[in-house]
Amino acid sequence: MFPTRMRFLPLLAVAVLGGCQPARTPDTPGRGEPRPEAPPTTGTSRPDPLAVSNPRRTPKPDPTRLRYDPSTRTLELYELAGKDARWMLCTPTDPRGVPVDRVHQFPAAMDLDLDRVSVFAVVAGRPSPAVTLQDILDAKNLRAGR
Repeated sequence: MFPTRMRFLPLLAVAVLGGCQPARTPDTPGRGEPRPEAPPTTGTSRPDPLAVSNPRRTPKPDPTRLRYDPSTRTLELYELAGKDARWMLCTPTDPRGVPVDRVHQFPAAMDLDLDRVSVFAVVAGRPSPAVTLQDILDAKNLRAGR
């Protein structure tokens, strides 16, 4: 039993004395290399909470600027900034979203659940949170009630 333990003693000694080092990545300095300096910070700047919480998100669309007319089943969307920006429509049959134009007419045969049909924007490859048709109607009613 003692000889078996002795076989591992040299490996343990090498590991303890520094023979095992973590792998270096290109941005990790090695021994004797200077560490990169952190960028200067100012005490006056505050981080954007949206960027900190999820840097890959576009802000939620403004439901007060969106229009949905239930009588004509027409959805009107506002112009997005950026040439690669687009609107996406989510339905129960297409939950990931499909691109739509600024004015979208829902087919008469399509059953619309106002809480399950939504739109979101994609700007610079970053998706926004979705806004349901019910949110759009609620925003319209809120504006009319003022």
